[in-house]
Amino acid sequence: MQSPMHLLSRAIATAEWKGPKEGLIVLKSTKVPQWLDCSYHWYAVQSDLYSRCDENELGLKYAKLAIDAAPTESIRQLLADRLIEK
Repeated sequence: MQSPMHLLSRAIATAEWKGPKEGLIVLKSTKVPQWLDCSYHWYAVQSDLYSRCDENELGLKYAKLAIDAAPTESIRQLLADRLIEK
């Protein structure tokens, strides 16, 4: 059984290998534990993949959720720089 963080890593690796739509399929095909489903890690990966699929509205939605869920100001700023201010 894969750890939840391994799932995120696999989705990112799949997106790099086969494209962002395939990475999203990895995320959607697995039941995610609730603690990860509302974490900034989960939201940030979704934001990046949706944005890379040119689904900018969903990318922005998940970027905002990631920033809101981030535990510190430095992480919030990093996410804003990476996900919103591209």
